[in-house]
Amino acid sequence: MIDPNLPVGPQVGLRAPDFSLQTLDGKTFRLSELAGQAVLINYWTTWCIPCKAELPILEKLHQEYQQKGLMIVSVNAIDQDSMDKVQGLVDELSMTFPVLLDQGGQFANLYKAMFFPTTVLVDASGVIREINLGDSTEDELRLSLEKVLAGGF
Repeated sequence: MIDPNLPVGPQVGLRAPDFSLQTLDGKTFRLSELAGQAVLINYWTTWCIPCKAELPILEKLHQEYQQKGLMIVSVNAIDQDSMDKVQGLVDELSMTFPVLLDQGGQFANLYKAMFFPTTVLVDASGVIREINLGDSTEDELRLSLEKVLAGGF
C-alpha cells in the first residue's frame, strides 16, 4: 500500500516521483501504472561502456524476476543518443523489458540523474530503496532484488 503522506523525492526513503515517457515503440509508460509492484529503473546511453555491459545482466534478471513481481524498465537519455543506436542495441541484446526515452530530460530532472548508469530500486509500496551510481554486478543486483521483493529494507 502506498503511503500518501510520505513525501515524493529522488532519494532513498521517499516516494518515487511519477513520470510518463514514451517507449521505443511509441507507447506511453507511466511509473504509477506499476503501483503495487517492485520496479528497477536503469538510466543509460548507448555510448556508456558500463551501461552496455550491464544491460544483458538486466535482461537476464528481467526474465527471471518478472514472474516474482518485479518490473525492470530502462530509461535512455535520448537527448544524448540517437534512435538508430538505441534500437540497434536493443535488437543486438534482445532486450525485452520496456525501453523508455527521456525526451527533454524529464526523468533526469525528476530523479537528479546525471551519471550513467544510474539504477533506482523502488519497492512495491512506491518507496525508493536504493539508488546506485555506476554499474552493478549480477550478484549485487540479485541481492538488492531479493531484498526488495522480501520487503527487507
